[in-house]
Amino acid sequence: MKQILKQLEELRVTEPQEQVFIEAAHLMQDANDIALDHGLDIEPVGLYITPAKAIAAVNRFLIAMEPERFLLIKDAAKILSVSQDKVSEWITANRLEAVNVANPGKRPQYRIAKAALRNLKPERKYKPKYL
Repeated sequence: MKQILKQLEELRVTEPQEQVFIEAAHLMQDANDIALDHGLDIEPVGLYITPAKAIAAVNRFLIAMEPERFLLIKDAAKILSVSQDKVSEWITANRLEAVNVANPGKRPQYRIAKAALRNLKPERKYKPKYL
């Protein structure tokens, strides 16, 4: 599944053209087949799909496979003893790695890997409540 995600990322940086959308749809179908093997369905795939939309769908699948590894912004803020706005600010500034599971053009919906919290370099000294 991570290989499919890598290929979709490569497609996203190419010029939009019909072949790119068709290739993204094929990769999305491959991802959907893997998801069905695990008893999950990502989403229906048409003949064309943008790479960005396919990436968001694959990210949602990866999180559904291991939900205990990911946190919502509010949960990360609670653990780090900071505000949700501060966590969002860190994500925007690329100080905290997060995955956007929203479709392109929609409001971002981030999920943060618990491992990313351990790698965060704080601006100030603080003690996380629990990790």
